[in-house]
This record gives sequence, C-alpha cells and structure tokens, in this order.
Amino acid sequence: KELNPIETAYGEERSRLLKGIEVAGRKLADALSGSPVDRGEIDRSLADIHRQQSELQGLTIGHFLEMKEHLSPEQAAKLLQWTRESITHEHRP
Repeated sequence: KELNPIETAYGEERSRLLKGIEVAGRKLADALSGSPVDRGEIDRSLADIHRQQSELQGLTIGHFLEMKEHLSPEQAAKLLQWTRESITHEHRP
C-alpha cells in the first residue's frame, strides 16, 4: 500500500489541530488579560484546547497503528519511538 496518502492525510489533520490549539491558546490569553476577566471565555478556551489535544493524541495513535502494518520491524520500532516522543513530549538525541 502506498504510504504517501496516509502521511499526507495525517499531516494535514495534525496541522489543522495544532492551528486550532494555537488559536484557542490565543483566545485564552486574551480572556485572561481582559478586564474584567471573562470566566466563561476562559472555560470555553480551555475546553477547546483540551478537546483538540485529545483529538491530536487519538489521531497520532491511529496513525501509528495504521503505519505500523506497512513497515519493517526496524521501521516500526522507530515509528513507535517517534510516536511516544510526540505524545509524551520527550525528545531524545
């Protein structure tokens, strides 16, 4: 199976979610600096950030499982390491 379409779809969805997290983060920052502070907007922004982060984790795990089926054991091990680092934010040299 051609892996390029899988990678492209994952990359596009990942970018969309990261952009959404960034936008929600800016809304949160704006709500925190408002006077008076808009607690409702803070709560909505936090919920939006959490929802999109959860979607991103699910997308990453789904991508890993889909890709793993098409890779050699060595490639699958590297993908597992990358996936783990992406999820836990661990970055090893």
